[in-house]
Amino acid sequence: MRYLTLITALIITTTIHAAENTIEDSDNTSFNKHTYGVSLGLGYAANHLSRDDDTGIGYTDIFYEYHLNKNFSFNGKYYSATTDRAPDVYFDTNGLQLSFKAKTTFTSRFSAYGRFGANIHNVDQASGGNNRDDKGIGIAAATGIEFNADNGFTSAVEFQYLPMDFFDSYSLNFSVGYSF
Repeated sequence: MRYLTLITALIITTTIHAAENTIEDSDNTSFNKHTYGVSLGLGYAANHLSRDDDTGIGYTDIFYEYHLNKNFSFNGKYYSATTDRAPDVYFDTNGLQLSFKAKTTFTSRFSAYGRFGANIHNVDQASGGNNRDDKGIGIAAATGIEFNADNGFTSAVEFQYLPMDFFDSYSLNFSVGYSF
């Protein structure tokens, strides 16, 4: 019973908070200020030094968006990507992305968007006895299509490109978010 009470309180609080964060734009259309979400994706890491070390990777991330209006937002994302291609290739990266997102609406539910910003990354890679570490700041670029449901949920498919010193990472990500 105690958990049911906590869940009910959380739903009521979120609903009230969502109503406070809905804003009307200059053309009298409303939008939500905040979006939280998660993404899963599959990708490819291309090694600049040896094409033999190229490998497929799996991506996971969590993100937050602060919407300036219905077309522009700031995006923060923590991500992790890894592979273990036995017996001798290992690739692991994690990082933080800070980007600006611009979107254009096709219908009331579908829009296309682009993101561009900074990627602060940490890469560890081992292959055939050679170990490489890549730490630094690069760019983050992505483009995708987003679906907005009436209840605040969003889903998206995006292509992401992250160039790094020794590697370039390409991925196709599927995300689910909640806007309030």
